[in-house]
Amino acid sequence: MFPQYAGFGEKHKGYSLAFSAEYPANAEITKEINGITFFVEDNDVWFFEDTETYLSVDDLLDELQVTYKEEAGIKIH
Repeated sequence: MFPQYAGFGEKHKGYSLAFSAEYPANAEITKEINGITFFVEDNDVWFFEDTETYLSVDDLLDELQVTYKEEAGIKIH
């Protein structure tokens, strides 16, 4: 997961959360969920600071939904 300069970001104006299927070079954060490992590179951690990031699937739209909850610390759920 990484911040992409485009769109109307909910957390950071002008940035939105993007995904890429690749191996990490310098993963700062990793989390395995249902056999899929999500990671954030060390130079992208700023996007997730003081925030819990929640990923879910919108079954009606059949797409990922991202929500954020502000808090102290970095967590990816």
